[in-house]
Amino acid sequence: MFQSRAQTRRAAARLGISSDALRERRAFMRVSDDWPPPPFRDGEPASVAVRRVIKALKLPESAPAEILLQRDWSKIVGSEIARHAVPGTLSDGVLTVMVRGGAWFAELRRNARMTLLPRLRAAAGPSVRDIRIALAD
Repeated sequence: MFQSRAQTRRAAARLGISSDALRERRAFMRVSDDWPPPPFRDGEPASVAVRRVIKALKLPESAPAEILLQRDWSKIVGSEIARHAVPGTLSDGVLTVMVRGGAWFAELRRNARMTLLPRLRAAAGPSVRDIRIALAD
């Protein structure tokens, strides 16, 4: 929205800052020209609105799945595995799982595709195609 210099000065005076500082603050707060995304439309599925927000924020498409996996990790894999392994990045459908300890690394590497992958797919959907086990430092 365009404001005249007088309007900017008045707004800055109300906030107790200089008009230059107000312009900098506005420039910093501006995410993009299409922000905020359009509101929900009646009858629109939430998944469509979420995709629109992800696109507006320029996040990768796998962001919702990654957030879900981080949040619900112990429910998905179980508390025993969650104590020794954490989800890493989800890139091109491959989830990297960081494991602490050589014994757990070997165990999960041997059984991850049979035990963990079906659980991860059930929780996160088709965005998880494969799993990669990595030893954490």
